[in-house]
Amino acid sequence: MMFVAFALGLIAAAQAIEPPAGQPAPSLAAPVTPAAPVVSAAPVQPATPAALPSFKPVSATDLANQVVCRSTIDTGSLIKKHKVCMTRHQWTYLDRENGSSARKMIENNPGGFRPQ
Repeated sequence: MMFVAFALGLIAAAQAIEPPAGQPAPSLAAPVTPAAPVVSAAPVQPATPAALPSFKPVSATDLANQVVCRSTIDTGSLIKKHKVCMTRHQWTYLDRENGSSARKMIENNPGGFRPQ
């Protein structure tokens, strides 16, 4: 609320200021000057297919064998981490095994997990 009153006061003060007689009113916008043209010593040639780098398609086996590193937090610690690096195929296998283990635990204990 105070900010609105302050802003309205500034607007009223700016409207009350008039330029001296015979001079144009100052513009609130910054003066715009035209940009200098960019001059190049050599003409720019369009890229030819031979000049472009060639990319070979990546096969599924290349992606499966790509090494991916993940950092895991130690249980009981908020700071200590371990970096584990495996191939994408190994990570997929581990994720599936962990998911199936969790699913089996839930299915075998419908009343909830009760450690003995």
